[in-house]
Amino acid sequence: MRTAGRKKDATAGLNPALACLEDALRSFLEEARQAHSTAASKRGTPREAFEIGRAEALTEVLHSWSNRLRTFELERDLRSILPEIREFLAEHGY
Repeated sequence: MRTAGRKKDATAGLNPALACLEDALRSFLEEARQAHSTAASKRGTPREAFEIGRAEALTEVLHSWSNRLRTFELERDLRSILPEIREFLAEHGY
């Protein structure tokens, strides 16, 4: 959630709904990055399959959201996060 004391950034002009959506996407992106890192560190352990599945699921969530944003023509409104998401997805074969 955005706080009153947060410094102005690229999303300062967004309406509250779009700002909330962008925050959620940033959280998903960070979680997906961490999941892929964790999966790599768990190779050869009993938790490997779980971690890989988690990483793949989060990547699928980002891919679905990216498609929805394009469908509803929100790409322009969320241009501060979408390049990061596209880059991440490209790194993972999407």
